[in-house]
Amino acid sequence: MRDEPLSTSHLDVFVWSVLCNRQGMARMLWENSREPIASALMASKMLKGMADIAHQDDTITDISSDLREHAE
Repeated sequence: MRDEPLSTSHLDVFVWSVLCNRQGMARMLWENSREPIASALMASKMLKGMADIAHQDDTITDISSDLREHAE
C-alpha cells in the first residue's frame, strides 16, 4: 500500500513521459497519481492523437500502431 499519492506537480512529468513514449515512467507516475482515471483518459487521448499524426506524416517512422496499443 502506498503512503501518499504523488502531488499534482508530477502531472507535468507524467505528460512529458507520455509524449516521449516513456512507457515505464508513465505507468509508474500513473499508478501513483492522485487522479489515476483522469490521468489514464488524458494519456489515452494524447496517444491516440499522436498515433493519428504519426500515421499521416511520412517523415515520422510509423509508430502509430505502437502508440495505439499503449493507448488501450
